[in-house]
Amino acid sequence: MRHEPKEVVDRVMREYNENQEHINRLAVELSRIGRRLIDLGEALAGNPEGVHLTAGGVDIKYSSDLDVAKLASLTNDYRNALQTRAHLEDQLRQLGIPPPRDTY
Repeated sequence: MRHEPKEVVDRVMREYNENQEHINRLAVELSRIGRRLIDLGEALAGNPEGVHLTAGGVDIKYSSDLDVAKLASLTNDYRNALQTRAHLEDQLRQLGIPPPRDTY
């Protein structure tokens, strides 16, 4: 391990952990939305007359999960957080610290 100031190591580890928590929260939300979209697909496949899609919206049951702008924002945020994690992992390696990848 290189001898870096403790403050530098602590800062990079804190940023890494905060970023990983952000990734975990995004993954949970995207998984929830994915399951709802699967539900919608199954409803369309098995009972299409029971799904109400209009130009102005959808069945209240699915409405929040079909917000394309929200999905785009969440997936972009997820990709950016993964890139940040990779950058922080590189910083940790440069400090001689193996990234704590065993948490995900």
